[in-house]
Amino acid sequence: MPASHRTVIETKQFRKELRRIESNPVRADELIDGAKWVLSRDPYRGVQLEPRSRVWFVAIDPPKGRPIGLYYAFDADKVHFLSITQD
Repeated sequence: MPASHRTVIETKQFRKELRRIESNPVRADELIDGAKWVLSRDPYRGVQLEPRSRVWFVAIDPPKGRPIGLYYAFDADKVHFLSITQD
């Protein structure tokens, strides 16, 4: 029976960029917890950058602050958070 969700892996680049957006580790985790939950279960919820690209994008609109863009890739078992930017 297949897993109900994929494992989320955060790249070093992603963690570095996340620390620039939110230096408090607890708040940083809270910021991306929703994206982790959604994308680990359905990574197709984002937008594929180009038809053959392996990189996808999802927007995060935090209650306080500017919008955030999260870039990721996935396979049958894992979602890799590649990069995160703030407008």
